[in-house]
Amino acid sequence: MLFFATVCRGTWISQLPMFCHSGTKVELLELKRGSGFSNPMKRWAAFLLAAQLGAAVVLEAPSRRAAKKTLPKGLLRDDLQGPLFVHIPKTAGTSIWKALGPNYTDSGRYPEVSFFCMKHNPPKEHVPDSWAVVRDVCDRLVSEFAWARLQGWYQRYRKEGLDNHAEPNCTTFNKWVTLVMQKYQEDSDVEDCHLIPQWCYASKVDKILPLTEHLERDIRQMDPRLKYVDLHHKNQHSHVVKKMNVSCGCLTPANLKAVQSHFLEDFVHLRSILGPSKYEPKALSNASIKESKSDFMVDTSGGQAMQDAASVGKQAMLSVAGFEKSKLVGLCEDARKSEGPEAVCQIANELFPKGFSCAGTDKAIQKLKELADEGGALQAKVLKTSGGFHTSLMAPAKAKLGQALDEMLPRMQPLKHSVYMNATAEALKPGTDPKVVVDLLKKQLTSPVLWEPSMQKMITSGITDFYECGPNKQIKAMMKRINPKAWGSTTNVEV
Repeated sequence: MLFFATVCRGTWISQLPMFCHSGTKVELLELKRGSGFSNPMKRWAAFLLAAQLGAAVVLEAPSRRAAKKTLPKGLLRDDLQGPLFVHIPKTAGTSIWKALGPNYTDSGRYPEVSFFCMKHNPPKEHVPDSWAVVRDVCDRLVSEFAWARLQGWYQRYRKEGLDNHAEPNCTTFNKWVTLVMQKYQEDSDVEDCHLIPQWCYASKVDKILPLTEHLERDIRQMDPRLKYVDLHHKNQHSHVVKKMNVSCGCLTPANLKAVQSHFLEDFVHLRSILGPSKYEPKALSNASIKESKSDFMVDTSGGQAMQDAASVGKQAMLSVAGFEKSKLVGLCEDARKSEGPEAVCQIANELFPKGFSCAGTDKAIQKLKELADEGGALQAKVLKTSGGFHTSLMAPAKAKLGQALDEMLPRMQPLKHSVYMNATAEALKPGTDPKVVVDLLKKQLTSPVLWEPSMQKMITSGITDFYECGPNKQIKAMMKRINPKAWGSTTNVEV
């Protein structure tokens, strides 16, 4: 067994876009028995020396064999009580810690990204059964300013003309913001590292609550295991914040731009939870309004186009289970031929092994039901959905939606993450030209939804956790037939 005591120094290897994945350089000094450091006092002195050098010290201890335990993915201990609170600095975390007790302390519960001065660092990966609280970006900045002024190390700013005895006004606030933003750009040795973007934490949890006056109520309603939580504790510096007459409105244009850049991930990703901020980048605000209207127009125009196409002639859909795909394709072709050259009968959705839905003209689908029943299908049920969706009958809708998508194309950006398209059951990698996405969205209207092949490809690629967002559980039910193991790690999120 080894005992580790670590002191890290170094520089972040990248700037904001990689904030959540940043790290520090670490050196290891191994002190073994028989190497001259067996004396406890010498070993302790060596540790202090190494700490000054910015090294990590490894002290050898008597080896003890312990039974291996399989830990849940994303955790370092198997005795934790959920839901696990992930503490984002300056978001009422201390108050919540006091209310929840020591079993909810951050340190040592999950793998963390290392920063020099933090005791509650961002998780390296998703933390199961977890939650966090987020706060308005500028309110958090002001709160950190109030807290920092009470710390002894704040005196280091005196040589820069900033004293903790100076009145907390717009001038001193601006001076502090200038200095701390510069520190973040230079190295990781920043006592104000409470200002790591919130998204580095929030992106790794299951549930996120906004910091409001109703936080206690929201926590109780979020999870029945926390229905008795009592947030009676308040930070000692909270009264200081109320007395200070500062806000992001005080910031100079240069400082505001630096804050917007540093916290860009928070402004973008937490907007849906915290609402728009008056200090967010104007480009984000204008783009969000413009693009949300455009997205809404595309969504409604696409849906309306499909309904318009479905109203041309009588169309139908049939749920079929119990046949291999090749046999169902043959039956569909027989049904189509029996109803004449204008008839349409195609597989519309590949849902799970031997589970499909077919769509087309009404007479052809009715004929397919007859053939499926005669052929021994486990199920052959005409659906209430009346359109020949994902077949050639949707060609008119494809043209209308395609025009709307083409109009949006100049405003689209390359993909930032892998996206699996169920028109092909293949992943589009980060950096993919948005035109490729648009072309596949057009194709989807007249091509079958390759749901099962898409899930199989994800599983083969190493994806282990799946989430179904919506009021029902059809996707999870299908996953049980696709892959029982993946079904066990599929979570329903009701919205």
